[in-house]
This record gives sequence, C-alpha cells and structure tokens, in this order.
Amino acid sequence: MCPVSVRTRLPNSPRVLRKEKDDKYRGNYYIKPIGILEVYLFALMPVFQNVPSWALSRSVFHSIGSVCMVRVVNTTLTVGWIYRLLERWALDGCRLLHFCEKKIRAAERDGGVLGSSFWTVVAAVVSPTAALHFWTGITLIAGYCHARSLEISVLMETANQRADSSEFIYV
Repeated sequence: MCPVSVRTRLPNSPRVLRKEKDDKYRGNYYIKPIGILEVYLFALMPVFQNVPSWALSRSVFHSIGSVCMVRVVNTTLTVGWIYRLLERWALDGCRLLHFCEKKIRAAERDGGVLGSSFWTVVAAVVSPTAALHFWTGITLIAGYCHARSLEISVLMETANQRADSSEFIYV
C-alpha cells in the first residue's frame, strides 16, 4: 500500500496508529492522519475546477454558453468523482466488486461459463474506475458541446454588433 495514499492516512489505518519511534527502526516514516479540511477540498474539486472557467467566460465573453451543457458537465463530473471517492474512502474497497468476485468463483466452481461471464461484465460495470471513466467520458463530450455553444454565442453577438453598426444603403 502506498504510504502517502488517502486510505493509508485514514485515522484507523495501522500505518497511522504506529508510533513514530517504531517506524525509525523499520526504516519507515511517520505520517499524520488526513484532516477533514483535506477531505472536503478533495471532495469539492469538481466544483472548484469550474470557478476559474466561469469567471473567465463571464468576464471575457460576457456569456457562459449553454446552461444545459454546464449542468451536464457539472453533474457527470461530480457523480463520477463521488462514486470513486466513496469507494476509496468510505468503503475501503468496492463491496460490489467483492460480491461479483464471489459470484464469479462460485460460477467457475459449478462449471458455468455463462454465469462467470455475466458476473465479470457486472464487475466491469460497477467498478469505480470504470464508472469514473464512463462519467468522465460524458463530461468530456458535454464539455466539448459547451465550448461550441460558447463559441456560437460569441459569434452571434459579434455578428449582431456588426449588423447594428453598419449602414445599409438601399439602391
């Protein structure tokens, strides 16, 4: 287990519960438990990452583009992030994956190839890393659509300003 990972730094982790003097003899180093502020900052990263882009869009382009796409980006990124954090911090391993692993072993023991394949696919779907990649993929597609909507709104505003400022000469 990585000595600086979040799971290692949880307050009930054996690595945190060891005394500093015990680690000196083993060649390890003492690490402090993760603080609640660090947990909050890490959990709110999907929200914090949007603040600079919103401020830039409003100040430079005077628009944020498609509000629907902004909501999709925020929702999908947050859902994927929270599911991954739930597995990493709260569950200490994905219980659904452990359940699927037991079912796979039972199906292999019984000689059922179809049951084993089914539970392997279920394990792939409920895997926190796979879920994070799925939701991140949707986030990227929605982010691209949002960038295009922002571009279109800026182009429309520029075209409207040009149309208002030009004089039409009718012959």
